[in-house]
Amino acid sequence: VEGLLLWVSSLKSDVSLLLANGHSYAQFYPVGMVFTEAEFIKDRINKQLASESTLIRSAISAALTKEGSKIFKDLINSLND
Repeated sequence: VEGLLLWVSSLKSDVSLLLANGHSYAQFYPVGMVFTEAEFIKDRINKQLASESTLIRSAISAALTKEGSKIFKDLINSLND
């Protein structure tokens, strides 16, 4: 029973994540699709957080050194290309 409750809780959490990310009808998706689409969203969010962390670290380095400043400028330019 406890395993089932955890599974249902996970399903509800994933449906909520989908709804929050523009899947207006996520509550009607087949279970497998809910889990698959939620994984896509989690991967995207994790990559976005990693990119933001890299930018923050580079910005701090830019404030401390000239070399860091150049690296930060190049990084920003690569994001705008």
